[in-house]
Amino acid sequence: MPTSTDHNQVFENSVLQAAKELLETKLATLPWHQFELEYHSPTGRARLQVRCQQEADSPVRTLVLSVTFLHDSEELQLSNIMMPLALRWERLGKRTIKAIFEVAHPAGYDLFLIDTVPSFHDRLLKRNARAVTDDIVMITPETDLVSDIGSPKPNSSEVRGYSIFDVLDELDADA
Repeated sequence: MPTSTDHNQVFENSVLQAAKELLETKLATLPWHQFELEYHSPTGRARLQVRCQQEADSPVRTLVLSVTFLHDSEELQLSNIMMPLALRWERLGKRTIKAIFEVAHPAGYDLFLIDTVPSFHDRLLKRNARAVTDDIVMITPETDLVSDIGSPKPNSSEVRGYSIFDVLDELDADA
């Protein structure tokens, strides 16, 4: 007969697979990446963490995703979602949140994004996430994680590079 621990591990692996399906091929373009489920025996909690190395010549590792499983209260706490620079503007963050929610919600778990910075918190509220505190939001079925709300991807005609030397030359010409 399956135990609650077995059930929890199946659920944790389902969340891991949902994140992997979205992120694995993208992170594989970077020098190094790792998906890891960590278990903390004293607390009975598990944590999913995804890390990557953005540049081959740098030892710095980036924490891409951190999700803590609170099985007793049927909650997931997402405390970090930070896409590597090379993968920005692909909506991977929102799509990852959505994929995790789509596993959590049918299983009866609530998904909370915790320790959010004010700008991210505000953008999530515009997407109909539910405010819990000034740095925690709850993702609900009404939360729009698909549309361009608040942070549309710029297209090439909107993005123009500037050289400080060109700007200084223009200032000198105007003087």
